[in-house]
Amino acid sequence: MGKKKIFIIIGGIVIVIAVIAILFFNISTGDVKNVENVLEIQPEEEIDGSQEFDTTIRLYFLDKTSGQIVEENRSVDARKLVDNPYIFVFYELMKGPESENLYINISKETKINSATLNKGVLTIDFNEKFLESNNIDDLYCVVNTMCEFNEVDCVRITINGKVQEMYKDAFVKKK
Repeated sequence: MGKKKIFIIIGGIVIVIAVIAILFFNISTGDVKNVENVLEIQPEEEIDGSQEFDTTIRLYFLDKTSGQIVEENRSVDARKLVDNPYIFVFYELMKGPESENLYINISKETKINSATLNKGVLTIDFNEKFLESNNIDDLYCVVNTMCEFNEVDCVRITINGKVQEMYKDAFVKKK
């Protein structure tokens, strides 16, 4: 190859690099202009760990007058729902209603051994004290409350890890 051909090839490469550099510079300068027009939004107040992050949960109780299952909304700190929301919400239900017209007959000594969700079925394993409530409506207070979670389609009840005849089927929300 002659010196002239090498000079032409190198010159062509330099021109291509120069064109690419000019295009790149123009594009990046345009991006910088756009970034300058972005406004930074400042929060009105700083958020610290001591503030509560309220959310509303729906609990179901029995109405003293009609005997019907009715809902009651309760405001709770959402951070308490992180570990196992089903257990937390059950114990909120066990605190009883805020309204004097509502009640629930589940033994205060009822405890949850575990609560696990698998393919839309929430299995709640209670201690034997749960059996003291023979009222099907009390059961549905629990079922309706748990079915408020979007991911829960139905509730299965076990007692100390065993299926009881009266709870052999999964329960869906009672309308």
